[in-house]
Amino acid sequence: MDGGFFLAQLDFFPGMDYDHVPAMQGQEPREPIPEHPVHVRPHRLPHPRVFRPWLVLEDMSVRKIVDDYHLSRTAIYQLYHEIRDDIDPTTARSHAVPGLVKLLTVLQFLATGEAEQRRVKQDFYKIACLPNVLGAIDCTHVALTPPADREMQYRNRKMGYSLNVQVVCDANLRIQDVVTRFPGSCHDSYILPNSALGRKFAEGQIQNGWLLRDARYGSKTWLLTPLAMPRSDAEKRYNEAHIATRCTIERMFGVLKSRFRCLHISGGSLQYSPEKVADIVLVCCMLHNITLKHHLDINVVVPPEVDITPSDRGSDVSKGNAVRRKVIHESFSEPRPPL
Repeated sequence: MDGGFFLAQLDFFPGMDYDHVPAMQGQEPREPIPEHPVHVRPHRLPHPRVFRPWLVLEDMSVRKIVDDYHLSRTAIYQLYHEIRDDIDPTTARSHAVPGLVKLLTVLQFLATGEAEQRRVKQDFYKIACLPNVLGAIDCTHVALTPPADREMQYRNRKMGYSLNVQVVCDANLRIQDVVTRFPGSCHDSYILPNSALGRKFAEGQIQNGWLLRDARYGSKTWLLTPLAMPRSDAEKRYNEAHIATRCTIERMFGVLKSRFRCLHISGGSLQYSPEKVADIVLVCCMLHNITLKHHLDINVVVPPEVDITPSDRGSDVSKGNAVRRKVIHESFSEPRPPL
């Protein structure tokens, strides 16, 4: 899956019913046993639909309105009257969604996105005082058996066969974005600019923050990497903060592959098509987020992944280096007291 920034709800609750029908080909039909009659599921009676009362803006306090919608009551009503012809229901059904409710839903969605970004930045900042971090990003390989006609596409630099999966997580190891459509032969630095997330950052659709990546990437205005040879005390403090903050993605991979061993090489390669393997990875990421929501701990039993891929040097490295120097000057010139 190639998501936008970020998958605000990468959660999955499968509401599925499973009906198992045993194969009966080649078998003689058996007479039903009288003392154990065949169970017949009773016919379900329809239940009347229950409609909750719509939210009324007048019943909310001024503080609650501003907190939820980032606009005042007067501003919301003015906006509603300007666009009501486009959003009010045209149907005569008694339970159609009113236009004001539609507007409030959109406003709350937009306000929640801003609040989520602030929370993510605050959680990262608590680790080592590195400001404006929106996520830690890295790639990991998931072994598979390649299709015979596309074998070389899936051969990675270690001469195995895999998908190269790009993942972004927050400070609490929650997966925010995942890209599963690139074969193992693709370099990490190729995946990011060719993903929806990379394009949004490059085009300026996502601003006021950056991702953290290791030194194998060249710095960009939205992608901070550590210094290869830190000299000043400020540069050393920056590197220490960067390493401490970015290690969340390595920890996340350890937890993910410990919980779902099918993703780790110790569990062998997945014997499915690349498309199905991509689906398996995505489902594991969704289940990972669910386990975090329910505080289900697990012991990390797989070793951390070490990558020795050579560094990428993109065309905008000089601009990225300038941003990095600014961060070092503004945030790490003076020693910070321990948290």
